[in-house]
Amino acid sequence: MTKLTNSQRYRKDPSKYSLQLAKAFVDGFTRSAIEDVFKIKARLHRIALFYPSELEGPDDLYGFFKGLFSNLSYNPKKLAAKRLIGFKNQLVIKTTCGTLSVFIHRIKDEYPLFIIELVPKDDATAKDLKTFLTYINVTIPGLETSKIEYAIDLFCRKPNEVENLYMMIKRSLYTPYKNEPEFYEHDPLPDSVIGSRMNSTYYAKKDVLKVYERGNDHNKISYVHKGRKTKGWRFKDLNRVRLEYTASRPDLVKHEIVSLTDLLTDCKIYHLNKNLYDFRFFKTKNLPKYWDWPSYSTVNNKNQNGTFLLEYAAPRQLKNVRQCVAKIPEFQVLKKRMLAEMMKMESEWRVTEIKD
Repeated sequence: MTKLTNSQRYRKDPSKYSLQLAKAFVDGFTRSAIEDVFKIKARLHRIALFYPSELEGPDDLYGFFKGLFSNLSYNPKKLAAKRLIGFKNQLVIKTTCGTLSVFIHRIKDEYPLFIIELVPKDDATAKDLKTFLTYINVTIPGLETSKIEYAIDLFCRKPNEVENLYMMIKRSLYTPYKNEPEFYEHDPLPDSVIGSRMNSTYYAKKDVLKVYERGNDHNKISYVHKGRKTKGWRFKDLNRVRLEYTASRPDLVKHEIVSLTDLLTDCKIYHLNKNLYDFRFFKTKNLPKYWDWPSYSTVNNKNQNGTFLLEYAAPRQLKNVRQCVAKIPEFQVLKKRMLAEMMKMESEWRVTEIKD
């Protein structure tokens, strides 16, 4: 029989601990989880661009992109609809910077002529990314931004440290979005290894903001979960918690990243992410306590609980719930480190000059 850790014993039966001891334990557990973050890296995880429908483009899209990228992979029988609705086919190009996908053969004339999506490699530098995007910008002028996924990676040395950090972030995360969060956790491994699992994901806002455990790209595996093919990481391969925000076209236009040229000038990762993440608790006595594990009992439509966002959105007899909330001191250290890394990345992006 597997021996339980102190944290597992607490979560299993908190009634055995006094509230004072529980508070001291959770405060210490929070500090420990944050101290385990030895490195933070801000990056662009996915960049989607489109060619406006009103512009004239090549008639033979396959031939056009084959001329730009000789190693292009194309299977006419493989439909793009599962990946991007509105286009029939997908071209895939492996580059030194990452994987480039081009979605072609639009279903309706009002759709963009094609959409380009770049997923940079984990180790791609600002210079690598800007060099490749500059080549795209020169060879295909007129591209505009569709969406950008900004990522903040919080690196830990051990999988259990990743697990603890993810758990405390999920419990305390506050965002400006008003919705019911969802999470997908502890999927069993396809080979049914006892005591193991796949990575967990917390959707603070579906398709916009999520937090998830992950590992390196080369350790990502494909498996079937509840009849659907998906991808993820085994618990043993986890080395970070990622906070990921998808900036939509309206968000990008609002921050003046309308075209690829605008993006090459400034990626604005700090400006677009600085107000998204905070970590809070209720300071009022009659509200759920951050350190009292069972008190976060409000459930979403999938019967999931245990998060500040669910408790914050719960209907209560209060005039202003915002006045009952405070920032978690231990997490402010982590937030400062995150903001500093975003500012550093944004600054490096601006000063990196690439000749056309």
